[in-house]
Amino acid sequence: HLNTVKMYITLGRLVDADSELETRRQTQLALSGAKPLEIAETNCELGTVKWKLGQLETALSVLKEARLIYEKSGAENLELLGNITNRIGTVLEAQGKYHDAMLMYSESLTIKIRCFGTDHVNVASTQNNIAIVLKKQGKFDEALEMYEKALKIMIEAFGPYHVSVATTKKNIGIVYHN
Repeated sequence: HLNTVKMYITLGRLVDADSELETRRQTQLALSGAKPLEIAETNCELGTVKWKLGQLETALSVLKEARLIYEKSGAENLELLGNITNRIGTVLEAQGKYHDAMLMYSESLTIKIRCFGTDHVNVASTQNNIAIVLKKQGKFDEALEMYEKALKIMIEAFGPYHVSVATTKKNIGIVYHN
């Protein structure tokens, strides 16, 4: 079922993905034996689709529900908790709530470092998000520092010609331009 949703997302058919996920979520909530982690996974995907559709309040709500489930589920789902916390930061950033987004990104970064160590691409992704918010807040020196950390990890992981490396270099250039 989630494979169909992921296919819809890949094809840009977000309304279809949204419909599938809403149906899945309602079915899960109606079942007394529904597994919380399955509900969290559905909410995570639904929140991402809602964010892409610009339905930010709904996205935030379902992502927070997923986060609560992951928090209660313990250390075996720490990676998922880090990822969902990052997604919540992304929605808050889209709403222009930069302070709140930074809180979520910082928490996500702490969790991801616990899971992966300091030199993992998942850590770099969150560092990149933090740098974006710092740039939007006009904190250019701090943004550059965070971009440089992310860039170092990405070059090590992907090599110098990867699209993520190019995007981060472009973002560094924008900060220097400002």
